[in-house]
Amino acid sequence: MTLFELDPVLAGDTADIGVLGLCRVLVMKDARYPWLILVPQQAGLVELGDLARDERIRLMDEIAAHLDSDRRAALFDEICAVGAQAWMTGTDRELFEAFGDRAQFFRVDNATVRGV
Repeated sequence: MTLFELDPVLAGDTADIGVLGLCRVLVMKDARYPWLILVPQQAGLVELGDLARDERIRLMDEIAAHLDSDRRAALFDEICAVGAQAWMTGTDRELFEAFGDRAQFFRVDNATVRGV
């Protein structure tokens, strides 16, 4: 069995700030890019499509589902304060209600995107 190993370039560009159920959470060291990066902790993965279907769904829901409502609202406030475009995905719209009218919501079904 091969163990998970973080790409050395990614490891050098980021700081490890924690673990969620499926992923390690990294933050970019470069302050110009306040990015959080989720890295599934499975050996041999190169692309998102290498994950099993159920794991891809779980990954989409990982951050929002693991925070309580107060921390989730604080995260959303910080994202909005940065003033940059951010894409967040999840399987339950209720997890994103704290954005209120500060966000646009879309639904993806059978490779079709529509506003909701």
